[in-house]
Amino acid sequence: MNLKAYPKSTLQSFGIVGLVFVAMILFYPVQIALNDSIGLSPSFLIYYILAMGAPLMLMHFLKKKEEGSVKYLLKPNDIGVVLLLIVGTIALQWGFTSPIGTSIPMPEMFKQRFREMAEQMNDGYGLLTVAVMAPFFEEFVFRGVMLDGLLKRKSTWAAILISAALFGLVHLNPWQFVAAMIIGTFAGWVYSRTKSLIYCMIIHFVNNFTASVFMYFNKDAASMDVELHEMYGGMTNMYVIIAASIVIAAICISMLNKRMKMEAADENSFQNLEIDKVEWLEGYQPSNKMKILRNIAAVVIGLVIGSIVNMYIIKLNGVLVPLPEGMDPNDMDSLQANMGQFTLLNYLVVFLAHSFGTLTGALVAGLIGASNKVILMYIIAFAFMVGGISMVSSENS
Repeated sequence: MNLKAYPKSTLQSFGIVGLVFVAMILFYPVQIALNDSIGLSPSFLIYYILAMGAPLMLMHFLKKKEEGSVKYLLKPNDIGVVLLLIVGTIALQWGFTSPIGTSIPMPEMFKQRFREMAEQMNDGYGLLTVAVMAPFFEEFVFRGVMLDGLLKRKSTWAAILISAALFGLVHLNPWQFVAAMIIGTFAGWVYSRTKSLIYCMIIHFVNNFTASVFMYFNKDAASMDVELHEMYGGMTNMYVIIAASIVIAAICISMLNKRMKMEAADENSFQNLEIDKVEWLEGYQPSNKMKILRNIAAVVIGLVIGSIVNMYIIKLNGVLVPLPEGMDPNDMDSLQANMGQFTLLNYLVVFLAHSFGTLTGALVAGLIGASNKVILMYIIAFAFMVGGISMVSSENS
């Protein structure tokens, strides 16, 4: 195990968090000065880049001075890993972070603060900050610098949990701490197996982007007054979605574990590791039973991902194209009941949602499936066709 490392200890890791806090305080006057001239979201974007970029440059210098050379892997070499990371992150979000985070009581003072933040950052600049800049800078700090150093001095899981806990701590509230701890642990595990920073950034991006999009389209959730079961569309839906998400997350982690096996944890062995193969589980010959289970998982995951794509595009109806008066795009019953009032453009958005949802689900099933991939894709297409016919039939009944 290489003794040249930065950070060398848990104490130095706390020092990294301290550097971030100091930078946030020092650069805060920049945001205040820019608020009136360019607006809150653009000024916060500039402030965030300065507050995270400055300490990151210092950390990189200290790490290079201590270790001699520093390398960051920023190329996604395996499209299969990327796909599993996307699906697994969404599953963790719906199966773990949302239920656990929402179950923690939130005082009205904090609810009001979160409401104000959601309203102020509800634009392109806010999305750029949350979904792009945060994954970029924070993964460099907490995985590229902190976790990388800890892995050289501590056991793998001790290093992962320390970096994940400090990642949660920097968010300064228990609700985001939960999400950050879970996502940070997932990203840390992936980094410990691949040393790839881009994979960690993808996890972080997917988590922040999907949460931002959900809050944008679900105004009740953004108000912080909605109950957990209401977020999932009812008590039954909540249990089904959480259970399905846990199963999907477990499947994704299991498949990732097979794809990301490393011969050794040291840097030299990683340099020799070939991770640029795109063939699915190359060299791994599953049994017939495992093929069947994987095909079932492929169909389930394909249906879930395709449905999510379908749902998000349908909810753009009303954003891109005006809806008939009285129709609520967040209520599927309202959409079904009022489809007779749709204009041609409204129907076009629904058609595109169904088409892209079907295509996405079929591609996911084809990529994950172990055999008979075309049949799996047809199953997805058939399921979406049945769903579309059912929707139209209910509207006409």
